[in-house]
Amino acid sequence: MGNRRIVIFLMCGIAVCLLLLWGVQRRVRFLPAQAKVKIVLFEQPLEAVDDVTIERGDTRIGLRKQGERWDMYAPFSARVDQGAVLRLLDAFESARVTDALSFQELRRRELSLREFGLNPAHTRVELNGPQQHDQLLFGAFSPLCSDIYVRMNQLDQVLVVPAGLYIQLPRTADDIRSRRLAHGDRTLIRSVELRAPGRPFIKLSKDTGTWRLVQPATAPASDAKVEALLDSLFAARVERFIWPTVSNVMDVAETESALKTRMSLYGFGADSGLQVQVQEAGVHAPAKIVFGRPMDSADELTYVLIQGADAIGAVSNAVTDAFRLLPSDLRDPRLFLEMPGSIRRLHVYFGDTLFVLSQTNAVWRLDAPVSDIADQ
Repeated sequence: MGNRRIVIFLMCGIAVCLLLLWGVQRRVRFLPAQAKVKIVLFEQPLEAVDDVTIERGDTRIGLRKQGERWDMYAPFSARVDQGAVLRLLDAFESARVTDALSFQELRRRELSLREFGLNPAHTRVELNGPQQHDQLLFGAFSPLCSDIYVRMNQLDQVLVVPAGLYIQLPRTADDIRSRRLAHGDRTLIRSVELRAPGRPFIKLSKDTGTWRLVQPATAPASDAKVEALLDSLFAARVERFIWPTVSNVMDVAETESALKTRMSLYGFGADSGLQVQVQEAGVHAPAKIVFGRPMDSADELTYVLIQGADAIGAVSNAVTDAFRLLPSDLRDPRLFLEMPGSIRRLHVYFGDTLFVLSQTNAVWRLDAPVSDIADQ
């Protein structure tokens, strides 16, 4: 009998807990489905948006679209990850409103914006375009942390949207910056130059469809080795941003002399840095990346001056080592460079005996010392 009382007591406790959980969820479920004001956060596509501002506390991130490319203008100018910006806009465009509560309902329930984390809001997002201006204020998470409270365009209602939308927002400017060393069209590169202290200057050219070594001597280059070198350049990513970053925004507006001192400090001088320069077909200005000295605080990283010379980062030493090359590392090791299909006649001497082979319509014949069909 005692065990039965214990079981009944436990079942009653579970029932009370379920009722409490239901009550918490009811607080988030404000209006029935038929009374919701919106189903989606944005009823129109966001393809016309060309300016995005994100303010989170003291952090302000400004993104602007120029042509087909997004760039960052606040807290400093920098390239951004184009895919990250598109994913952010897609998250806003596809966000669904799971519930809504009007201000009238708030007053009836004796609730205020403060209880939803919206007075004041900790994060503000603006999406602007030629004929669009939308402002979203993000407040607190729902009790189960699956949703977040939002107020849009100062309307008299609180919206509930999935928390995944808020998670898509970059926390700092560095989170959305492009980490690529080189930009542009990889397939259009026609010239590569390597300058390193204590090593010969190397220049490669691809004017006739295949890579050739132009400096320090003229010779055929290995297409596979040069293409692999370019692949490693375009695949390399910055492991850590050094300058500018959110921690030293004031250093962006430094003088020219201070900038030169900074370049020397990181090992980007003409007599100390490893310079990689690539030239695209039809583009006047070449792209230059300079690898500097190793970082003192991280033995596995090396300073790098990213293309455009407007940012300094750090990359893995393996990336730098891939460009510490000699001309012999890029030369074509083959003795015979012609394609087999382009050969029409072949003379081979074995001692004093001459063998002559000829190719006609992709068929080889032996012409000397006897005339016959050759073993294809």
